Amino acid sequence: MSDRDDDLPQPDDGDSEEIVESPDERGSRRRLWPRGWRGAAFAGLLLLAILAFGGWLGYEATDAKSSLEGARGNAQKAKEALSNGDGDEAAKFVDEAMSDAQQARNATHWLPWNIVSVVPWLGSPFKAGQQISDVVVGLAADVLRPSLHVTEAITPDRLLVDGRVDLALLRNAAPQLSEISTAATKLDDQASAISEPKYLSAIRDGRAALQAQTSELSDLLDHAAMAAQLAPRMMGADGPRSYFMGFQTNAEARGTGGLLGGFGILRFDNGKPSVDTLGRNSELNKPFAPIDLGPEFAARYGSMKATTDSRNSNQTSHFPYAAQIWKSMWEQQSGTTVDGVMAIDPVALSYILGAVGRWLWPTAKRSRRTASLS
Repeated sequence: MSDRDDDLPQPDDGDSEEIVESPDERGSRRRLWPRGWRGAAFAGLLLLAILAFGGWLGYEATDAKSSLEGARGNAQKAKEALSNGDGDEAAKFVDEAMSDAQQARNATHWLPWNIVSVVPWLGSPFKAGQQISDVVVGLAADVLRPSLHVTEAITPDRLLVDGRVDLALLRNAAPQLSEISTAATKLDDQASAISEPKYLSAIRDGRAALQAQTSELSDLLDHAAMAAQLAPRMMGADGPRSYFMGFQTNAEARGTGGLLGGFGILRFDNGKPSVDTLGRNSELNKPFAPIDLGPEFAARYGSMKATTDSRNSNQTSHFPYAAQIWKSMWEQQSGTTVDGVMAIDPVALSYILGAVGRWLWPTAKRSRRTASLS
């Protein structure tokens, strides 16, 4: 081989050859991927992620709504079963209400809901939804479920036996009723603190309904707990008790509601009620000695003979003053004392008669004579 041949390009041993693209060929290949394709692809993926997130959130919202409605329905059925004294049926509905409430809470505390709930303005209804589900779980766990253990004490048919109130049953239930009442009060405060959603009327309406229900329930249980504490003693668990009942007519207004049109003496002996005296106000006709209720009372009502004339005995709107006057009049009229005084108007009396008339009022001796006229 000549020296001239050595200067020529020689092929590689593997018979390979290098391909060199021209600028035109490289530009043609790049045009297969439009400019900005990376941004468009990212936007598409982001849109898909948002749609998936929204779908997931919508599914959880639907599940939460369905579960909350189920919890409400089962709670109402449990309440009705408790009122009927059916503990087994009530327990079944309480368990179902608890399951629904917990499912709603899980849905509203799941990842997508937690993410949205912290977003200003946008997350306000989702935050409220979380708070609503928390309260509903509390109602099922801390109010409905413990109420199963005091079913008999809050069921009239179980509490009233042969015309007598089972005071031992009521007294034994008092501590637990107090605990349930305390729990209901805390849940009422928790419901009142639920933030107002900026939009979504369904959440806003649910919030308002729950707040109204917890407020009503808290008041009801507070009264029940108080009754369980006070009623046994008031109804003669520790010895006979008697009460002056003032029947106030709406025909003439007085400070405590209406003119004292009539009266009765209600007695309790270990839960057994009786009414042994009924009379018109005209039968309180002794020349009563006045009682001292202080200089301010005397200055305002003394000219009306409020402590000696039954027709003006409740001119003051301060019921304890009227109660002391009626108690004094009855003691002077009959020579006997009473342990307490209560007032009632015909409308309220009609409600009581409708509820307890079957076992209370047949025991009354509807005489217009006083028990022991002195």
